Amino acid sequence: MDKFTVVLQTMRPNFLTLAPVVIALVVSIEWYQGHAVDYGWLALIVVGALFAHISVNMLNEIQDFQSGLDKITPKTPFSGGSGALVDAPQMTQAVYKGFLVVMALLCLIGMLMVWYRGWPILLIGVIGMLLIIAYTRYITHMPWLCLIAPGLAFGPLIMMGADYVLTGRFSGVVLVLSMAVFFLVNNLLLLNQAPDIKADRTVGRFNIWMRLGQKGALRIFTLFSLMGFIVLVFAIEYYQLPAMLWLTLLALPLALFSVMRAYKAEMQISQLMPALAANVVLNHLLPILLIAGFWLAA
Repeated sequence: MDKFTVVLQTMRPNFLTLAPVVIALVVSIEWYQGHAVDYGWLALIVVGALFAHISVNMLNEIQDFQSGLDKITPKTPFSGGSGALVDAPQMTQAVYKGFLVVMALLCLIGMLMVWYRGWPILLIGVIGMLLIIAYTRYITHMPWLCLIAPGLAFGPLIMMGADYVLTGRFSGVVLVLSMAVFFLVNNLLLLNQAPDIKADRTVGRFNIWMRLGQKGALRIFTLFSLMGFIVLVFAIEYYQLPAMLWLTLLALPLALFSVMRAYKAEMQISQLMPALAANVVLNHLLPILLIAGFWLAA
């Protein structure tokens, strides 16, 4: 493979859809609340979020290759990494340089936001950078932090950051709905770890599956699935949000299906595929239904 192809694969472009979706949710909330949206800042927010996601993907690819994890991880459409560096190990330095370029651009965007929109963005940015740098090497060895890190990034950090850059203040509606995203995205990564338990244990990782065992991890998965919708119902009732948002409960059967299939699979990778697929769809469908509800009500 040529250098460009390898670097592109380590960015995992197929997995970069979630950040734009949750940012679109923030925009729909701003429109519903009557705020004008600056499309220049919106473009920078989207690019910055994508760069953050690409950065953590590339660093994860490099460090998983160096630890030997990529060579022993079972590959599924939802987990296991790209395998690009396993096939082209001589490209490791090129991928690392690409990672540094993306991180530099991300820092530049962050500094612009801090300079023009205010210091609260700095705290969000620092937490985000720490998650990027520490995720593979350190956070994956801390089961409880590993459990909540993905949801923290795609929920409160991205959504509250976008909210502040666009409006200059933090919205309670965005904060509460970011917690619905928080629970569901945590579940996305939690279930994706299931096929990798044996390989992860071999290289010293220690996540919730290892800390609590299969039954405990599935209980967390069930709890988080329910919490995502409980938070949603709370937001609609507490903030008297549009009745159209009740349509988001149409996604609840998908969450229940994912939970039931996860239990039924008994950790067999082939049997987990329907649950993994449903989990991915749910993480996109719920924000999209919220977006539709807010836009129809705006």
